[in-house]
Amino acid sequence: MISKRLVIIVSVLFAAIAVTALVFTLFPAQNQAQAENPTDTTSEAVYYLKDYNGRLAVFSQGSERPFKITEVEIKTLPEYDQKTLKQGIQAYGQKELTRLLEDFCS
Repeated sequence: MISKRLVIIVSVLFAAIAVTALVFTLFPAQNQAQAENPTDTTSEAVYYLKDYNGRLAVFSQGSERPFKITEVEIKTLPEYDQKTLKQGIQAYGQKELTRLLEDFCS
């Protein structure tokens, strides 16, 4: 009687360990894929801050015309910022765009 009980208990424990191992094998793979690419820029809009006719302007990715032109004159900015804005500064998403505009416009 004891050996039958022992076989059942061992079988249940083995099944529980097997299910737990299966769960931990499947789900960390999804979390690892997310951890490898924490900034998924495909879901956020990409903006560029650039010099446009001497003023700081915001462009959408792929657009040649700005959708916003600020009152900030490029010549009033430090030389490093002027050079960087000639090439363009990328902003990934609305939050980063807002932060950059606040930095330049304050």
